[in-house]
Amino acid sequence: MIKKIVLLIVVSSLFACGGDDRQVSSSIDPGPTAQPTIPTEPTIPTEPTEPTGPSEPVEPNEPLEPVTPVPPTPTEPTDPTPSEPIETPNAKNSIRQFTFNHSLWVHSPSRTPNTNVGYWIGEFASAGNTLYAWNGQFGQLDYHALPPSPQLGSSNSPDIYPTENTAFRDLTLDNVIIMPPNFIQDTSTASNNSIADAQRVIDWVLANREQSPIIYIYEHWPEASSDEFSPSEWNQYHSQTTGNYHQWFLDYQTQLKNRYPNVDIRMIPVGPIISEILQNEALQSSTLSFTDLYEDGAPHGTTNLYFLAALISYQAMYGQPAVAQYTPPNEVHSNISGEFSEINQYIWQRLKAYNEAGVRLWPNADENTELTIVNNASELSAAIRASNGGTIALNAGNYGCLRLENLNFQASSPLIIEGQADVIFDGASCSYTINIINSSYIVVKNVSVIGGLDGVRVNESNHIIVDSLDVSLTRQAGLHIGKNSAYIDVINNYIHDTGMANPQWGECIYVGTGSSENFPDETTHVWIENNTIENCGFAEAINIKPEVFNSTVRGNAVSNISPGSTLYNQYNQSAITIEGGRGSDPNANHRPNDARGVWVEDNIITNVSGGRWNYGIMVGGTGVYVTRNRLEQTDDNGIYVNGYGDLGLPVYLFDNTLINTTIRTASGVNILSDTQSSNPNRPQSWH
Repeated sequence: MIKKIVLLIVVSSLFACGGDDRQVSSSIDPGPTAQPTIPTEPTIPTEPTEPTGPSEPVEPNEPLEPVTPVPPTPTEPTDPTPSEPIETPNAKNSIRQFTFNHSLWVHSPSRTPNTNVGYWIGEFASAGNTLYAWNGQFGQLDYHALPPSPQLGSSNSPDIYPTENTAFRDLTLDNVIIMPPNFIQDTSTASNNSIADAQRVIDWVLANREQSPIIYIYEHWPEASSDEFSPSEWNQYHSQTTGNYHQWFLDYQTQLKNRYPNVDIRMIPVGPIISEILQNEALQSSTLSFTDLYEDGAPHGTTNLYFLAALISYQAMYGQPAVAQYTPPNEVHSNISGEFSEINQYIWQRLKAYNEAGVRLWPNADENTELTIVNNASELSAAIRASNGGTIALNAGNYGCLRLENLNFQASSPLIIEGQADVIFDGASCSYTINIINSSYIVVKNVSVIGGLDGVRVNESNHIIVDSLDVSLTRQAGLHIGKNSAYIDVINNYIHDTGMANPQWGECIYVGTGSSENFPDETTHVWIENNTIENCGFAEAINIKPEVFNSTVRGNAVSNISPGSTLYNQYNQSAITIEGGRGSDPNANHRPNDARGVWVEDNIITNVSGGRWNYGIMVGGTGVYVTRNRLEQTDDNGIYVNGYGDLGLPVYLFDNTLINTTIRTASGVNILSDTQSSNPNRPQSWH
């Protein structure tokens, strides 16, 4: 299977580690005084067996209903406060990247983080509740060591390296950044040497990943002729940045696209947009001087320059503006911080304009998929019946129940059902609000799911992605995956307030089966990441059943869990449970000699209380890895290694953080520490 990652090619500064002995021209080519073809805006995550739950109710034929958005007409943005609402095409909620960078991304590894683009992206990601994880290697593109060494990162963002010994091939990556220098743009055509330097790194990355990368070219700013400019030289510098320098990057992108016809190559016009901000008299930033942004003729930047570069890069990579309510710290110039919201919106409009003009930042809706816009349930039903793959965009409204049965698409043309704003699926009239049965290559994202016995049910299906849903007020589970399903990703969702009718079966996420009538339910390759989970009745936040293999529970925020209840005679015990084998019935054990290969990593679990038992994580001896989790405020042990259903397979327990809580282990369970291994499971890559 081919997975996409993002390679950001940043053509950047002269300086990496020490000086450079090549001759560099100090003159500025003023370029054309008029703006080059700069785009107009585009249209556009002690243990008895568990009692069997109630038999599944008969499911009525559930209606389908979709809606689609009408994109605004693009106009050249001169006013930094556009009147039309901001759209978010191709929005992402998480990015993991490795950077092959030099000093126009990180001024110097030893300097303050304020002159580090990755640091500021981390600040915007934190404010927007999006995930940003990274590390990188410092140096010039033509002499970066391969394989690279992780040398950078920032304290406000997670490290993509689980351990220092993790191989590049084993990293979970969305994005790799590479940066050639900024002193080679003497003409409007990229040289063979500049292309060869890019190819050396791209080829190595392709050979050392199982994934075909998206490549982002980071278009920055040219070197300067001196450490200070007169007003006329300042204007000439901006004309060069938006003129011949920009044309060089367009040629650079075209040449790389021709050399890699099967790779998605994109570009982020950082330098030109910064120049446009500084020349836009409607913005206070236009009064900033050269020394407010640059320190020297390279030109390395001040905090202000790296801040703006990060704001543009964040929007381009995440496909959405930064959070408008973000308040820049005092070290950012008041002319920028005082009109952050206006600059934020202006950048978004300019990125859309460049994208429409051919500086490809995002795939256009009609490139690889058909777009259908719908407004109600009947239109959604008709669109699904007619679809051979593509995106069905739902405009605001209540779409009732959604049943997707016997719908099989392909990785190259999946079915994407995506809400645009205030889209609700309401399960008042059906058993399962969104019910996916015997189907494949379907994405459901950006909708609210209310009610139903289960909010989302996925059975006998494969290659399904559930992304950025708000699931609540279900009668039982929030989301239930089972009946031999495979390759199911549950990412970026908010799942809460479940089990309203049967709180003992109110698991927010339930994988596999507790019912002997469905044994064995061998559900595999489930990826549960970056979800916020709370208030799951008297059940677990995440319950992984005994016949689930090769799955991952990663980076979830879990709180306010009360597992188990004497009132309901229910034996739920922890916030996250990875159950042991069926040890009480040896004849029922399924693949007893095979490790489950389930990884529980990087989760934050707080306030587990008020239940029959109140553990943070409970696992059995079935070949499970528990690592780098943070647990606090658990009324019982933070981690409980349970002997019930022990198959004699190890539990790997290492690098967890427990605050005012402890680890409890049952006798006889084989517990090991394996800090050298990294998770072999992967999220899906076709979307």
